[in-house]
Amino acid sequence: MRACIYRRFGGPDVLEWVEDWPAPTCGPGQLRARIAAVSVNPKDALLRAGRFRFRFPIDRRRLPRGTPLDGAGTIIAVGSQVQSVAVGDAVFGMTNRFTGGVLATDAVFNADEMARRPAGLGREEAAAPPLAGLTALQALRNICQLQPGQRVLVIGASGGVGHFAVQIAGLLEATVDATASAVHHEWIKSLGAARVFDHHALPVGDMPGTYDAVFDVSGRYGSADLARQLGWRGVFVSTVPSAGRLMAELAARIGVRRSPRLVIVRSNRADLACIGGWAEEGRLKPSIHNVFSAGEIVAAHRQIQTSHTAGKSVIYPCDA
Repeated sequence: MRACIYRRFGGPDVLEWVEDWPAPTCGPGQLRARIAAVSVNPKDALLRAGRFRFRFPIDRRRLPRGTPLDGAGTIIAVGSQVQSVAVGDAVFGMTNRFTGGVLATDAVFNADEMARRPAGLGREEAAAPPLAGLTALQALRNICQLQPGQRVLVIGASGGVGHFAVQIAGLLEATVDATASAVHHEWIKSLGAARVFDHHALPVGDMPGTYDAVFDVSGRYGSADLARQLGWRGVFVSTVPSAGRLMAELAARIGVRRSPRLVIVRSNRADLACIGGWAEEGRLKPSIHNVFSAGEIVAAHRQIQTSHTAGKSVIYPCDA
C-alpha cells in the first residue's frame, strides 16, 4: 500500500512516499481503517528528527518507519473481539504506538484507540482533535484536576494543543488566562480566555495574578519560572519530555511531590468520546490552519516546525 515513511532521522526532506509498504493486518482486538485525513503535530517532527532515540528506550523501533500518530477514516476490517465499532463506521483517534505510521492508505489501531467520528465534522476537522485534544484533556482534568472556579494559565494557547486547552478548561468551568502572540489575542478570547498576555512583551515570570495550575504547552518553561504565580499549592504541567521532567513525573506519581508534572498522552475511547461529544454539541471547535495534500508533506512538517501554526494542520493521504 501507499505510505509516508522515513529511512533515516533528519529534517523534513527525509520524508518520502512509497507504494509498496506492507499492508497491515488486524489482530483480534484491533481494527483496520482506510485513512481519510491525518493530523500533523510537533511530536511528529521531533520523532522524525530523532530527538528521542538516544534518551528514551521507547523510541527504538527499527527504521524505516511511518508517520504520524492520529487521524480520521473509515473502518474496513475488525478483529474477532471488537464489538465497540463495525465495518463502515467513520472513526477518529490516535495510535499509542510511539512511532505512529498513520499517514498511509490504511492503518491498524487497537479498538480502544478509536471512537466514532463526531457528527457534523468533516474529515479534516475530525483528524485534528485526537492527539492535541487528548493531551489538553488529560493534562487539565487528570493532572491539574481542575475544579469549577479555579484559575489556570495556558502558555502557548494559539497552537494545536493550546487552542483545545483554552476551550476544555472553560468546559471544566475554570477561569482561563492565556499567552499568545498579539495577533491571536482576539481569537483566543473568543475561545473562552478571560485575559491573553503577549509572551513576547511580558516575561512569564512577570505575569500578574496567581493560578491553581499552569499548563505550558510550549515546553519552554519550568515550574521555577512561574513559582510566584503558582505558590506552593499550584500544579505546573509541561508537554515536552526531558530526563528531568520524567524524573519529576515519577516523583509526582509515587506521591513524593505534587509538581511539576509531565502529560504523557494515551489514546482511549472514553476520552475520545468525551471530546467528540463536546464537538458534536458545538462546544469544542477544531481550528484548521492549513490543509495539505499528500505531495506537500515536507511543507507540512516545515510549517509545524515554525511553532507559528494557529490551530491545527492536517494532511490528506492521497491527492484525490
